[in-house]
This record gives sequence, structure tokens and C-alpha cells, in this order.
Amino acid sequence: MKSKLLYSTVLIFLLGLFTISCDNVLDKENLTAIQADDVWNNIELAKGYSNGIYAALMPGMPTQAGSYSDEAGGTNYVGTFDNPYGYGNATVNSSTVWNYAVIRNINFMLEKIDKGTLSDSQKNPIKGEAYFWRAWAYWQMVVSYGGVPLVLDVQSTDNIEAIQVKRNKTSECVDQIVKDLNQAFELLPDKWTGVDVGRIDKSATIAFKARVMLFYASPQFNPANIQSRWQNAYDVAKLAKEFCESKGKGLFENPLGIWTEELNKEVIMVKQYNDPGATYYVGCLRPIMWSAGCTGWDQATLDLVEAFPLVDGRPWDSRTMSYDTLHRHRDKRFYATIGYNGAAPYLKDMMDQKTNLWTYIDKGVHMDGLLPTSTSFYRVKAVDRSIDVNGVDRAKMDWIEIRFAEVLMTFGEAANEAGNTQEALKVLYDMRNRAGILPGKDNKYGITASTKEEIRKAYMLENQLEFAFENKRIGTLRRLRQWDQVLNKTTRHGLKITLKEGKTGPKGMDNIDDFVNAFNVEKISVQTIPFNVKPEYYFFAIPQSHLEQNPNLEQTKGWPGGNFDPLL
Repeated sequence: MKSKLLYSTVLIFLLGLFTISCDNVLDKENLTAIQADDVWNNIELAKGYSNGIYAALMPGMPTQAGSYSDEAGGTNYVGTFDNPYGYGNATVNSSTVWNYAVIRNINFMLEKIDKGTLSDSQKNPIKGEAYFWRAWAYWQMVVSYGGVPLVLDVQSTDNIEAIQVKRNKTSECVDQIVKDLNQAFELLPDKWTGVDVGRIDKSATIAFKARVMLFYASPQFNPANIQSRWQNAYDVAKLAKEFCESKGKGLFENPLGIWTEELNKEVIMVKQYNDPGATYYVGCLRPIMWSAGCTGWDQATLDLVEAFPLVDGRPWDSRTMSYDTLHRHRDKRFYATIGYNGAAPYLKDMMDQKTNLWTYIDKGVHMDGLLPTSTSFYRVKAVDRSIDVNGVDRAKMDWIEIRFAEVLMTFGEAANEAGNTQEALKVLYDMRNRAGILPGKDNKYGITASTKEEIRKAYMLENQLEFAFENKRIGTLRRLRQWDQVLNKTTRHGLKITLKEGKTGPKGMDNIDDFVNAFNVEKISVQTIPFNVKPEYYFFAIPQSHLEQNPNLEQTKGWPGGNFDPLL
């Protein structure tokens, strides 16, 4: 059985406050209380403190992120209250990424741990984790706002003016993030074993560094296309690729198995779940009859469905192809991502009941329930297949935040921008080969791109397909400054599939291909509120509450009263 790292928030450094101290001679010190300094003399306590930082910062399984972009529609996705940026009504208070509380805890650890009695072999990995998570915490803010105040020590509250620091330049923040990641890489182990599997190691550190350098070189931060940034991104990504490969990382052969076979070779940075102790709710991702009363999350749009190529590498084309046979001869990622009318069972309930997924309408009744998918599709990627309808609040499938495919794609995209065309194309070929696409006579797997601009577009598509429903689509569109360009032109679509009069519909384990002429299939719009992404959303506003607490903070350019340039 695979061990699980539990991220319990252990605020043990506060326990020393409970030590009794009184003038009465009858009052004795509580000798069982943990003193704050004792944390750094005991490896288990120090790791417990570190676990609290994991709990605060490690991303978990996304279950509605597709609805914020063009990946998904659904009955529950509409409403400006949960997607103000997408619908163009964001205010200065819409972004709430402000990680200084956990950064203070990290700084506290880095200040205190060397004063304890832990050996170098004990404390160095913990320090490495701290440097990694400080870089992670700062990057979350930098990618949101641009430069933010760099606070690298534990500030005293005795002098309020001294802690009201200005925003550092974005370039200064990125330099510090890289410095922290370099320190983390030196201190962390190549990999963890036993109960520590799942903690941050060297592979996760250098892979994240490659992500940071790719973003910093991309148009969001680099609209002037400064080539030295692309060369830096290429150099780091090449090192990341080679290092991860040297540690046994690589593309997992089966796209479905990436999620169902835990801790496979593609996994680089992962949040582990288990039952009991660490589970999450997944009901609304499932068809209504197996969801315990909820539906509407991450229902794939027709637009995403159509984007997956055929197994021969050709694009699917609605002008020459029929929606009746939309599911035929697609690449492996299609079947590992999309639940469609007639799809094979992918939930325990479906397997137990021996039924495929049916999303068609018969005499006004939806075969997938009273509140069905509005697009006729469901998300099947990373949906826990081991639970039934009684366990929808106890999903335990691990969430892979960084996998080798991202490292490889980062390397390829940076290679293209650095002028290494053949390396960039080979990555695309490798990705499509893993997806089961045939090489063709030219061994190009359906890739027709040859110029830098064409390869850019090919990477944008491959990112959309490879990382669908992995909470990366908006980040990619922002990074490429395509957020407004793509989404403001987008209308979400789905299919309305109805059984023809006099026809008998499929059920159970019937083969959908035996019923091709049984349905009327209509393309429909499922978009209620149009996208209205604005140019200023590439860097968010500092929330008003932080501006009021710190008069030295400048607002981001593009927002009311903003003078801070996030591109410096």
C-alpha cells in the first residue's frame, strides 16, 4: 500500500504560550508543554511545522476550474459572483492572493531552525522545503499582481512604519524566487522514500523553476519579447527535463493511467489523498443519477471536444464530419478526458450496473437524469472511479500539480522561441505519439507547423488538450496574452441529442455505433453570460484592504489610481 503524506496544520510553535508562569510558589511550570524552541530540537516536531506549510500552500484537486474558461459549460457555471474576471466585472477586491501570513511562518522556520540541535542531514531537507514554499508563495502573488513587497525575515510589530514596505519590482521578485529555488534544490533529496513520499524533492523544485522561467519569458511578463528570457527559460527547462529523466521520470504510456495509477513515473509534484483522513467532494462532476443530487461541474464543451484530433492526426472538422460519429477514431486523450453519449463505463456505479454513459433525450426524458449535462458531455479525467454514489464526499484520487508532460512541453515551447525548431517539433511528436496518434508517412503525427509562429499555435492547442481540466487553461491564456483574444470571441457550445420518432434507443452496454442513425443531433449554445476579459486583467489589482493597511503600496497600473508597472 502506498503511504500518504498528510498535511495537518501543526501550529506547535504556539504551544509554548501555554506554559504556566506565576509568582505564586505553589504554581509550577507545566513540564509537559512544548516550548517554541523545542521544535527545532526534535525532527518530528520540525517536520510537523513544515507539514503546516504544505497544508497552506499545496494545491488540491480542481473540480470547477473548467467553467472559468472555454473548457466547460454546465448548469452551475453561470453567475458573475464566482468568475468576475471572465465576465468583466472585477473590482480591486476580486483577487485575494496574499500569502504573507504563511510567508511569515516560513521565515520564522528559516530564522530558528539553525539555532536548534538538529543535525545538518535532518534540518537541510526541511530548510529546502521552506525555500521551495517561499518561492511558491511569492510566485502565486507575482503571477497575479506583478511585483510585491519582498519580506525575507520575521518582521517585528513594534515599529509599524518599518513593516509598511513598498512593492519590489517584478524582476527583483523573480530573482528572489529563483534564488530560493536554487537553495531548495541544493538542500532537498533527489527523492523521498517510505512515509515521506510526496514531499517536495529536487525534481519538483527544478520543474517548478522551469514553469516560473517560462511564464517570465512569455508575453504576459515579456510583451517586448526579450530573447534573453527565452534563452534562460530554455536552459532551465532543458536541465529540468534531463534531471527528471535521470531520476526515472517520463511520459506514462497510458493517458488514463496518469490519474488511476498513483505515483507513476509522470508524477513530479503531487497532493496525496486517502480515506479516511484526506478526502474531497466530487459529486457535481458525476451524472445526476450517480451524484447524490448535484451536477454542473466541468461539463465539457463541444468546442473542447472538437479540438481533439483524430487518431491519424487530422483535426476533427464539423464541415465534413458528422456529430453522429464524433466519438470515433479520436486520440487516447479524448477518451481519458471526455464522457460522451455511449462512452464506456468509467464510474464504479456504471460498472456495477453494467451500463454505458447515455446522455440522449427520449420523449423529453434525459437518459442521464432530470438535471443532465447541458452540453451532452461530462469530464472523466481525474474523476475518482473507485467510489460509488454513497461516497461522493470521500474522493481520494491524488492531484498531480506538476507532471513530466508539463516539463517536456515547457522545454519544447522554450526551444521554439530560442530558435531550436527541431527540438520543439520533436516534443510535439512525442506528446502525440503518447496520445496514440499515428505517425503518418511523414512521421509528423499530424503536425503541419514549421515556422516559429505556426509552432506557437501548435503548442497552444497541445496545451489545451493535454492539460484539459487541470486548472491550467486560464494560466496559459494569461501567460500568452490570449485570455481576451480567445475567450471574448468564444461562445460555449454543446450538443442536444434526441431519439428519433419510432426509434429504439440504446441502453445498458449497447454499442453506440449500432445506433448511429437513431438520433437527431443539434449543435446548441450553452453560454448564458458572455466573456468580457479586459486588458487590465493580465495583472490584478492589489485589494483595497492591503492598500489601507500599508500606505506605501502602489496600485497596479490599469486600475484606479494605479502607478505600479508590473513589467519592470
